[in-house]
Amino acid sequence: FPVWSKIMMPGPGPPPAEFFYYSIAFSFINGLIFSYVFTLVKGLHKGETFWKVGKKYGFFVWLIAGVPFTLTIYLLINLPSLLLFYWSLSSLITYLLAGIAIARILK
Repeated sequence: FPVWSKIMMPGPGPPPAEFFYYSIAFSFINGLIFSYVFTLVKGLHKGETFWKVGKKYGFFVWLIAGVPFTLTIYLLINLPSLLLFYWSLSSLITYLLAGIAIARILK
């Protein structure tokens, strides 16, 4: 059975424009959720710099989202372990930078 979703690959050829629209919408929704959760926990770190709060937040989001995602992908799709490691490292860096950015914006 096919690995790719019908949204991404409804047939042969490149993904249709709808795939990119969904990608943008899903990224926007994820950003809203990421920011909202930060507003719920930012009061726990009073007196700390936005750098420290943002790094902590990004790291903890990576622990509860990035690591489980990597482990799930490892179980479901036959990909090289080194590639999954790099993806996990990349997501850690992304979560750290996003956490710092959100902490700076919402301080």
